[in-house]
Amino acid sequence: MIFAAKWVRRSALSASCLLLAVIVAAPLVASGGFQCAAVLYAIFSPHCHQISDRCFHLDGHPLAVCARCLGVYLGFFLGALLQPLTPWSRSRALPSLALLAVFSLPIAVDVAGNLFQFWTSPLGLRLAAGGIWGIVLPWFFIPGAAQAVVMLKTKKLASPVRKNLE
Repeated sequence: MIFAAKWVRRSALSASCLLLAVIVAAPLVASGGFQCAAVLYAIFSPHCHQISDRCFHLDGHPLAVCARCLGVYLGFFLGALLQPLTPWSRSRALPSLALLAVFSLPIAVDVAGNLFQFWTSPLGLRLAAGGIWGIVLPWFFIPGAAQAVVMLKTKKLASPVRKNLE
């Protein structure tokens, strides 16, 4: 299980680095006049509204995601870096859902306040709300994905496809 957790953590760090690089590359490619910038923005369009006023800008073009989504991606990366340094990271069990609920409050309040037009959050607040939520996600994702890897390797995970093939 420890090997699987390390592998999942390294994979998560690598994937989040790649995603952060693409987020930053999109405006740089766009400012160079390259048409392929549209592809970089399209990668994130199913998951982010990409409203220009809610995005940080680089070289006159918006990043590929809004400030809140950027916070989630940055928070996840930071959380994946910090996760093995915590004493409870060696536990095979997922953390309490109460922890997820507490870390979800800032983003939920920010989204609700903006949705119901009580306020319009500045970019920094959106970034912070996303980051607070993103930083806790690796404590759930890494153990859960590691457990799935172990179950797949030991063939304990029931799959309708596998049953049909056997």
